Amino acid sequence: DMIFERKIRFREIREIHSRRYLLRPLAFEVFVSSREAFFFALPNAAGCESMLKTLDDHLKRYGKAKVIRTSKARNQAVKDAQTKWKHGQLSNFDYLMILNKLAGRTYNDIAQYPVFPWVLADYTSQVLDLLNPKSYRDLSKPMGCQRGEDDPRDAEVGKREQYFRTRYESWEDPRGLPKFHYGSHYSSAGVVLHFLLRMEPFTSLFLKLQGGYFDVADRLFTSVAGAWKEATTSLQSVNEIVPEMYYMPMM
Repeated sequence: DMIFERKIRFREIREIHSRRYLLRPLAFEVFVSSREAFFFALPNAAGCESMLKTLDDHLKRYGKAKVIRTSKARNQAVKDAQTKWKHGQLSNFDYLMILNKLAGRTYNDIAQYPVFPWVLADYTSQVLDLLNPKSYRDLSKPMGCQRGEDDPRDAEVGKREQYFRTRYESWEDPRGLPKFHYGSHYSSAGVVLHFLLRMEPFTSLFLKLQGGYFDVADRLFTSVAGAWKEATTSLQSVNEIVPEMYYMPMM
């Protein structure tokens, strides 16, 4: 493995955010003026909290840097970003990236990778009509409630949504497993690698996840239209997408 060394000066730091690592509050991420971000995972939560406090004390001397490690600080940052977005000072993309960052999502951990929503619902028409409401997904509902292509448009509830609702309402497990709607998550390391498998370091990570082999060809990401169909019709897949879908054509 390569050893990476980088000195970070206090005057370079713009923000520091507390982070989870392996579902535990063991980490923090440092954002610097060069637009880089560095993720640090410590052995225990007490050490991480002590480090954040020390950094906060030092950074106060420089005035501009923020250490965001409490719910109160995160909520205020969300309100500030929301106000800028409402006044046209932030694009939709930048606003969603800020929300991802404040929710603890980061490019430095594929288990907590930034999430972006599917927006379009029409991937088959020769000409995309952006004035037609049917060209868009329903952003008021999660992917598990989106209508599949075989759902009648006049039905109040789609077939798949009805299946998930029925399973939840009738669920009884002898082992005490609690009720759930979906058996998978809208984002996971597997979902991220599925979309980004053609780019390093994701190709290598994908192979590592699959034991050194690529997955069955039919399950690889080969089509945006196919991925949308899978995410709106499958009982196993309810995934959203990655930010790269909106800015990286080489996907």
